[in-house]
Amino acid sequence: SISISSLRSNSAIQGIRQNNPIQNKIFDPNNIDDFISQLKEPLLKAVMYIAANQDDKALEILENKLKAEPNSISAGLIEASILAQQAKLDQAVVLLAKIQSFSPDPATQQIVDGAIVYYSRNINFARNQEALKAAREAAMRLTKGQFYQSGYRETLIEIMTNFLGLKDEATLFAQKTTSTMSNPSV
Repeated sequence: SISISSLRSNSAIQGIRQNNPIQNKIFDPNNIDDFISQLKEPLLKAVMYIAANQDDKALEILENKLKAEPNSISAGLIEASILAQQAKLDQAVVLLAKIQSFSPDPATQQIVDGAIVYYSRNINFARNQEALKAAREAAMRLTKGQFYQSGYRETLIEIMTNFLGLKDEATLFAQKTTSTMSNPSV
C-alpha cells in the first residue's frame, strides 16, 4: 500500500541519513570518497553519499546509472527522493513519470503514482506542462485502482480538485468510492 506519510517526509532519504555509518563514526566522513571508490554497486555508492550529505555526488551516480539502465526503478526512485528533498518537485515528477511504466509490479506502480500526485501539490505547472500532464495521468491511474482503500482517498480527491484541475474527475471518484465503501458488493 502507499504510504503518503513516507512521501511527505522522504523517509528513505532521512532514514539513510539518521541511521548511517558515517554519522555513527564507523567511517571517517573526511575520507568517504576513498571508501566509496572501493564499492562496485552504483546504488550503494549513491546511498553512501546520501548518508554523507553529499547529494550532488549521489545524483551524479544515479544519473549515470539511469543513462546506462533507463529502466532502473531503484535509481529513479532514489534520485526523485533527492530532487524532492531539494524542492525540485517538477523534476522529481517528470523522472517518476518516466520510470513508472518500467515496473511490472502494480504495487510499485501505485507507489510511484502516489509520489507523483503528492509532489504535484507544490509545482508551478505554468512553467512545467510536462509535470502537470504526468501528475494528471498518475491521479487518473490511482482512481482506477484500490488507492482509496489505503485511507488516502481524501488526499487524492483534494489534490485532484485543488492542484490538478480535475474537479469533475475527483467528484466522480468520490461518488464511486463512497458507494463502494458503503456497499462492498458494488
